[in-house]
Amino acid sequence: RTRRAVVVVMCGVFLTVTLVGLFDLKPLYFNSGAVVFAVGEEYQICWSTSTASVGYVEVDGVRYYDDTAGTLNTANIHKATVPRAALDEAGGYKVVSRKIILPHTYLTVGAGSIAKGYPFRAPDVSDGLQVYNISDNHLLNAGASAAGKYWGERLDVLIANGDHVNDLENELEITMMYDLLSEVTGSARPVVVTRGNHETAGPLEDFFPKCIGSRDGKFYYTVELGGVDFLVLDYAATETDDNPVASAVANYDNYRAEEMEWLKTTVDAYLAEETGAKWLIVACHVPYGIRAQRYYPEFSRAVIAETERMGADLLIGGHVHSVGFYEGNEGINEAAYPVIAGSIRNDKYLDHQSISATRFTGTALDIREDGITVLFTDQDGRIRGEYEIKR
Repeated sequence: RTRRAVVVVMCGVFLTVTLVGLFDLKPLYFNSGAVVFAVGEEYQICWSTSTASVGYVEVDGVRYYDDTAGTLNTANIHKATVPRAALDEAGGYKVVSRKIILPHTYLTVGAGSIAKGYPFRAPDVSDGLQVYNISDNHLLNAGASAAGKYWGERLDVLIANGDHVNDLENELEITMMYDLLSEVTGSARPVVVTRGNHETAGPLEDFFPKCIGSRDGKFYYTVELGGVDFLVLDYAATETDDNPVASAVANYDNYRAEEMEWLKTTVDAYLAEETGAKWLIVACHVPYGIRAQRYYPEFSRAVIAETERMGADLLIGGHVHSVGFYEGNEGINEAAYPVIAGSIRNDKYLDHQSISATRFTGTALDIREDGITVLFTDQDGRIRGEYEIKR
């Protein structure tokens, strides 16, 4: 009798393990809130699920699928692209995912679906444009999330300025990034995102363009929000291509050369448009104006020259793990426009690194027609520094 009981239990365990392995019987739920990345004339909406699923975003009855060449993407990380005008007008959207339990050739089996709706508001410029910038939290979300809520419901745009992960080792780090950005925005405001150097490391590096806002798989693009033009630039890795830690897969020299050609063409087109009195803000993880000598000096000076020609009003970055405001052409700033180092993981030492999981200082921007107020604010909403940029 005991032997029979042992055999029955072992058979049950074997059958359970087999079924779980074959059919992925884990429950389906959303691992994160949705994040609305703004790129050009698109919103690229991303979310994470607990297990393999397919999905789409529904806006005003129209479905926008996460698919590739007609096949729905079976994954835990999803991205669907929506026309900005459609979502701005609708004022809300719904994310839907359906579990896939048998993703095998010629026998794909789906199961139940889950859905979640979100409100959405395009930037409201009736009181100016309220922007917040966070970067370099490196998975320590609590302090960055608290600081990022400085504007509350007045928030119009969040700049996610890179190094929100330690590396791209697994999808959990990407999910934690979504958690941070969706927590700050309520999944209801647009996010302008840059790639940090820590997001060039790890086995999921080539998958990352599918996880955040990107233009044709590249992390340099333009987007206009609330009458302000944002130019997003990408330094990629801070190691050179011949560095042993990256040389086997690095092709960043060619990537930056392509980016520079794109930037020159973009500047020419921008100047031809005669955009008038609009503000132009550059977002780049590496604040190249104050790091021109350290990383790729030739590339840095070319970027400075082109952005000056474009008429940039401000560069906001991260990477240096400090907050600081640097006037144009003064001190270590080689650019003609102000440079902001925008984030640090503490609320005490703003000019050098001190790491805390719950304390954080980021940058709030209040953008008006006549000027920009720059505020360094911490997790408790305290203002730690204030500067003005006049038209």
